[in-house]
Amino acid sequence: MALEKIGGIFDRWIDPLVRVMGNVPPALVSWSTLPVAGTACAFAAIAGRDTQGAVFLFLAVFLVGIAGLLDVLDGKLARRQGTVSRYGDFLDHTLDRVVDLGLVLAMGHNSEWVPDGRLGWVVAVAVLLGSYMGTQAQAVGLRRIYGGFSRADRTAVLCLGLSLGAVQVLAGWNDMRLLDMPLNGPTVALVLTGVGGLWTFIRRFVDASGQLRGAD
Repeated sequence: MALEKIGGIFDRWIDPLVRVMGNVPPALVSWSTLPVAGTACAFAAIAGRDTQGAVFLFLAVFLVGIAGLLDVLDGKLARRQGTVSRYGDFLDHTLDRVVDLGLVLAMGHNSEWVPDGRLGWVVAVAVLLGSYMGTQAQAVGLRRIYGGFSRADRTAVLCLGLSLGAVQVLAGWNDMRLLDMPLNGPTVALVLTGVGGLWTFIRRFVDASGQLRGAD
């Protein structure tokens, strides 16, 4: 989608940083996403509806961006050093899933913004289903399927939701309501992410099924 194209432009911007980092092990960069993203999740989970909470939400967005930068850097470093490996690819995708689920669950855990913590778990399952269908296509001999609500799209929506929550606090806006659900940045972002995950699962299932029927 469009955000993936923007990611390609961003890659070219960080080439000078890759050259400066030289021989830093790519795996070290990959693992470093965990404490950075973990801190972001902590801020997202404890942010209240006061000025400090708004700062925490903005910090969470900033740290998610840093984790995203590190996620790009590890692959580019591996290619520059000629150390691309299946282990590196495996590690990168595994940590991506951990970071994705951590942020979703952290946002869902914050009762100041999301009244029912079960929403976070439902969204986490939807995200996993979409990711699973992409890798399962590879497991049966197809190319990896990336269609649907991509990781870049999901991250952008979640960060936008966190940012809108912070703006809502600073502007003094109250939640609107739809039926019995509060409409605020984090809650709406989680709902959109869940819907996007289910749509991705269905789209990739249909795509993989069509390819397999054609191959068989």
